[in-house]
Amino acid sequence: MAETILIPVAKQILGKAADLALEQVGLLWNFRRELQKLKDTISRIQAVLRDAEEKQHHNHQVKDWLEKLSDIMYDAEDMLDDIATEARKKAILAAAAAAANGDGDRRRTTTTNCWSLVCFLFSSLPKQLAYDLKMAHAIKAIRMKLDDISKDKDSLQLEVRTEEAPPSRETDSCPPKIVVGREDDKKNVIQLLLNSNREANISVIPIVGMGGLGKTTLSQLIFDDAQVQAYFDIKAWVYVSQSFDVKLILGKILRSIDHESQVGPELDHLQAQLRKIIEGKRFLFVLDDVWEETNQSWEALGKYLTVGALGSKVMLTTRSTKVAEVGAGALNSEISITIVAPYQLRGLSEEECWNLLVKK
Repeated sequence: MAETILIPVAKQILGKAADLALEQVGLLWNFRRELQKLKDTISRIQAVLRDAEEKQHHNHQVKDWLEKLSDIMYDAEDMLDDIATEARKKAILAAAAAAANGDGDRRRTTTTNCWSLVCFLFSSLPKQLAYDLKMAHAIKAIRMKLDDISKDKDSLQLEVRTEEAPPSRETDSCPPKIVVGREDDKKNVIQLLLNSNREANISVIPIVGMGGLGKTTLSQLIFDDAQVQAYFDIKAWVYVSQSFDVKLILGKILRSIDHESQVGPELDHLQAQLRKIIEGKRFLFVLDDVWEETNQSWEALGKYLTVGALGSKVMLTTRSTKVAEVGAGALNSEISITIVAPYQLRGLSEEECWNLLVKK
């Protein structure tokens, strides 16, 4: 009989679950909790898969265990694919509604368009909540099956094998496979990064837009562009979200710069590590999906960014213009920087939305 190979499947499931979590798919807390529990269960199983795959050749019990596990893991992967597809469809419809609101005939009033957008968002909310509840139950059902099978690993005497951790989207830019309608936006922001305020200590470039418009996708394209790679000595990508913890952010910056970096627990130690790396270097730090609106948090972060070379940039993505203004203003009070006007990301045109849906 053919051998059962599940390590790549486990990695795929963990990656897809992480994508859904980082893209904030799901409105219900219960949905996100079950998604995290699924990740935890898969991680525990993944730890013994290397040993199991080697032992299956001479241990029929292990082979049977892997075959049972295989069926459920493929079900889990299919389910996450379905959730991701549904999320993409909703994002495209929301982007189309935003495009109709923002890019229509400027001679007519926008009141009707705004009301249409509000109606679209609120009319879809009950369906979204019902879908989230349904999928939370589905995730839980699969996770419980995996938990039951996972219990047998001890009786089978499967050993934990540690593997090198793959790069995390929290500290790495993951280039999107399909991008539609962002070529001009990419060029515009790259121009801001490369040609604006070269003599400033730091420039802050906010990218602002509603959820689902593709702020992260755009910043990923920019981050991995060849011109940007050549211009900046050091680059770091940090996924921030609603947890704006300065020590955590500094640690993620260090790990993004060097995955092998041994990050210390103390803030002073983190500062010393970061200073050693970026002093006199032109850096680009991307802070993705920022929600923090308090000056104190931004000021606390800003004081650690003063030692880079002239022309360094901080690019942040956010849904809120207030976040962009508060963040840039707080940094300006702490450091001599130039604040670039927020780059407002608009929705795709109807044609671009359909092109994206077809390509997906």
